[in-house]
Amino acid sequence: MSTRPLQQRVPSYVAPLVIALALVTLLYSLLVTGQLLLWVALWGSLVATAVTVLLVYLFYRLVVAVERIADSV
Repeated sequence: MSTRPLQQRVPSYVAPLVIALALVTLLYSLLVTGQLLLWVALWGSLVATAVTVLLVYLFYRLVVAVERIADSV
């Protein structure tokens, strides 16, 4: 079974983009709506979604590794 390499790089502009987005949403939550809880709920749900996607990806990598081991035996 041939699969593509699992190594991928994250572009360097992603971290500053996430920080800027967090600051913009924080300012919006505080200045426009006046609710800090809105900001916490938004970013909490985004982090929970990201963790779920990460866990699914790691499970996928585990399955690919087990298949590679099984094919080599």
